[in-house]
Amino acid sequence: MLSGTMNFTYTTSGGGGGGGGGASTNLSGSFAGGLSAYVKGSASGIVYTVNKDFAQFDNVRVDNNTLTRNTQFTAENGSTKITLLPAYLDTLAAGTHSLRVGFKDNTSATVSFTVTAEPTPITPTMPVNPFSDVRGTDWFIDDVIYAYSKGLIDGITPTTFAPNSNLTYAQAVTLAARMHQLYTKGEVTLENGNPIWYQTYVDYAVENGIIGSGDAYDWSATATRAGYMQIFAKALPDDAFAAINSVPDGSIPDVPMDYPGAAAIYKLYRAGILQGNDDAHTCLPDSNIRRSEVAAILTRMMNPDVMIEFSI
Repeated sequence: MLSGTMNFTYTTSGGGGGGGGGASTNLSGSFAGGLSAYVKGSASGIVYTVNKDFAQFDNVRVDNNTLTRNTQFTAENGSTKITLLPAYLDTLAAGTHSLRVGFKDNTSATVSFTVTAEPTPITPTMPVNPFSDVRGTDWFIDDVIYAYSKGLIDGITPTTFAPNSNLTYAQAVTLAARMHQLYTKGEVTLENGNPIWYQTYVDYAVENGIIGSGDAYDWSATATRAGYMQIFAKALPDDAFAAINSVPDGSIPDVPMDYPGAAAIYKLYRAGILQGNDDAHTCLPDSNIRRSEVAAILTRMMNPDVMIEFSI
């Protein structure tokens, strides 16, 4: 890989090996593509062309060391085109080096180039799973780690997630507020309130239209599926819930269109956030939902790549 463009100067000397000094003659030249930097491990070397008759070409020196033609460099016609070969450049120390192209009439062109070390590959670090009750064989482990790493969901203790515990309304509004802030601001900065830990999230949800100021929730109560869906369906802007599935009105077996919260449920089905609990896509709207299932829903809401496509 060649990178960067350097400013360079050409210095030439007149007079020669026999000693006579003559008037200095400046030879002009250029790097191919303007690139005078080499990254170790690259497939292509450095190409430098001097505006001088190739018949007069004599030698190449780097840092005052004479190079071996066709082993360390190549030289060819086209004015005088010099290519420093990758295998040779890889032997040089990182830093700035001097290239001198000499000619039989004792003129020369001298220019600087740089060599940089091969970049160290960056190995992506996987988010750490701090929860002793979320194991590698659990179907929801990726969802829990994703949601936790994004600041969306916490454990019930620093090391316990409680995947089979049911979601409460306080937890539901907390998750909705965090999703909204992550989606609109790019990060979650909301923190627990004091003395009521969830009040911060309730206030945020009211201010951002996720819930109404007059909505009456028993925040300590276990949320029904329909209940959390109504909150989650307003956690993101409508364009985040673009329909990708064909789910006609009334097609969810246990959610007729006159069911309270039907609009929110169908919205989430059509957007690929939910698909139901069986092959018939039943919703079980009055039942509760486990925290492990919620983690999967958070992941789908925040990562369109894992939304579920289906039709009813």
